[in-house]
Amino acid sequence: MTALVVVLALLLSGCSMFLPRSGDDRARDAARATATQIAADIDDSRPRHVLASDLAYLHSDASRLPPATDDATASGEGDRLRITALSWDGMTRDDDGARFVLEIAVHKASFSSGSFGGESSDAGDWTGCFAFRVRPFFAWTRTTADETRCPEEDGSVRSDPVTGARLIRDSGSEGAVLAAAVGIAGTTDCAVGTRMADGTVQVWHPQSITLSAGEAGCTISNALHPVTTH
Repeated sequence: MTALVVVLALLLSGCSMFLPRSGDDRARDAARATATQIAADIDDSRPRHVLASDLAYLHSDASRLPPATDDATASGEGDRLRITALSWDGMTRDDDGARFVLEIAVHKASFSSGSFGGESSDAGDWTGCFAFRVRPFFAWTRTTADETRCPEEDGSVRSDPVTGARLIRDSGSEGAVLAAAVGIAGTTDCAVGTRMADGTVQVWHPQSITLSAGEAGCTISNALHPVTTH
């Protein structure tokens, strides 16, 4: 009888080990692990003069599988990961660094170890946002990924359904002036435009040098405050 009591106590004390975790919990853990890895990758690259929009584009990648969490016996087949850049501001050389928000969506497939008493879990999904701040190299601190409320899109990275090109857009206003910028991420292809209070619309292609890494970029800042190089 004493032995049975001991066994029961051990089972109760460690019962959480035998409770299957939900698929949604596993998906959230995978999303958090993905965000943490992105922050580590940024620090490993030691960026100096990089636009937040370029960082957001670089890490908007839907081609990876979500990392394994507690289901090491699973093959990962059927798991899906989507990372979308929702907003960005500044660049790494700014006093407060480059800021951007990524939406990370994870689907974890169901799995079972196939043995009696082994691990198993239903499929699950989780979508949430993480805010990143990449400090300037002269005031470097470790990049962190903070879970945050998803913002309304004021910038985005999308793939063109025909060409597959990674399209970026940025829009906003300054006083009565509306501005927009559309381009292909990672290139100097960019068009910017403004609509003045009197309805006058101007659209132009910024000088390529202002679009290169570390410069003004394909942003509304380049539309509202064009950079001259002469």
